[in-house]
Amino acid sequence: MLSAAVAALNQGIDALADADASGLGIAEQLRLLDVLEIARRRLTAVSHTVTLTAAKADAPAVMTKAIADTIRVSPAEARRRIRDAEQLAPRSTLTGEPLPPELPATAQAWHAGALDGEHLRVIQKFLRDLPADITPNVVADSEAFLASYAQQLRPDQLDKLAVQLAMRVNPDGA
Repeated sequence: MLSAAVAALNQGIDALADADASGLGIAEQLRLLDVLEIARRRLTAVSHTVTLTAAKADAPAVMTKAIADTIRVSPAEARRRIRDAEQLAPRSTLTGEPLPPELPATAQAWHAGALDGEHLRVIQKFLRDLPADITPNVVADSEAFLASYAQQLRPDQLDKLAVQLAMRVNPDGA
């Protein structure tokens, strides 16, 4: 089943590569670009999920290097993808009970193809820069707020919104 899905994906990509978009109007070309971008983002999300699964299969350091070698990225990039996937994947307790992803609203938008890596970096930076004494509800609401707006804004615009939100959530900046 997996090999059939990969074959169908490659056939679809080949068909798109062979298609001539020059006959489309600019509005149609922009709609096509949007559809292709969403598909690319969804493939990235799937790739991150597979990366995390592979990384958990054996010794993490060994697998990180194996992943980097296999997909020809730096070990730092492989580690970043694993870290991102860990934040965006469902988790479980030590007893096996399911837990939501660390970034639940972001994960939902990520897997839907509404966010790219730059959006994710803005949200991660915002959350990382919050002081430890911010209540969990405020953190969760802020993450959901940014994930929602990330689906409508470019990453540079989201970054400006995150700065404004940080000033409201943490007005002392401490």
